[in-house]
Amino acid sequence: MTGVVFDQQPITKEQLLNALVLAFRHSPMQVPAHNGTLFTALAAGFGAIQPQPGTVSLKGVCTALQGVPGYRFDAVIPALCRIKTWEPYLRMQVEVPPEFVVQRIVDFGARAVDCRVPDGELARAVPSAGVALSITSSGKLRPVVSRAPEPPPKPRRTGLKLAVAAVIILGLAGGTAGGLWAYKNLRVLVLETTQVSDEIPLLAAQRQGPTVTATLKDRAWLLLPRTERHDALERTWVRTSGLPGVRELRLVDDAGEVLGHARADPAGKPLVTLNQ
Repeated sequence: MTGVVFDQQPITKEQLLNALVLAFRHSPMQVPAHNGTLFTALAAGFGAIQPQPGTVSLKGVCTALQGVPGYRFDAVIPALCRIKTWEPYLRMQVEVPPEFVVQRIVDFGARAVDCRVPDGELARAVPSAGVALSITSSGKLRPVVSRAPEPPPKPRRTGLKLAVAAVIILGLAGGTAGGLWAYKNLRVLVLETTQVSDEIPLLAAQRQGPTVTATLKDRAWLLLPRTERHDALERTWVRTSGLPGVRELRLVDDAGEVLGHARADPAGKPLVTLNQ
């Protein structure tokens, strides 16, 4: 699995603990977050919370909270998901617990709605996050993480321009309608992700000719059992194949790696392949 790579140094231990306490303070979990008990419990279990530099284990967080009065795993899910969405601000890779896979928790933003933390409070707990938050609010730049390895730079689109020109010329020679149809099928059309799937978390979806390419939002989905992912991709294909002229569906990650694809066999039945 491709890891998350951050260009800057991770935050300090104290800042991380303050951020964790902040998330639980705004969650449905009723724990003594204000009197230092929660901070003490998390500090005592810090070895499990950060098993290696640059990584936060949410499983370790749950282990550290086992002895805290009021702890229940279902009650801390919103806080855990909120912490997962803070990866760019914590500058660390946040590993989800196995329970997330069992419960099919893959859309962390949606599950974190019950743990709303004001940006100002996060900026006070993690001062370096304040810069990223202010930049995000201004709309000038969003804090993003890069993934390794970086995809190679896209080639110049001279070839595509020549292909378009060739199609137009052929259209003029063989009929205007045919040329316009071929030109239309070379265009990349952006689709709403809900047109493709409402169960696979997608970052984006687009169509070029008969092929729909869907980009996976979070690779945590790949932790689901293979049979469940196969069935989900098959249902996604059934939905996508309802779009006129679509003959193939590709599921890729944000680096363009093909994770799976689907099409219809000669008998019209779904033919699904998973590469991972």
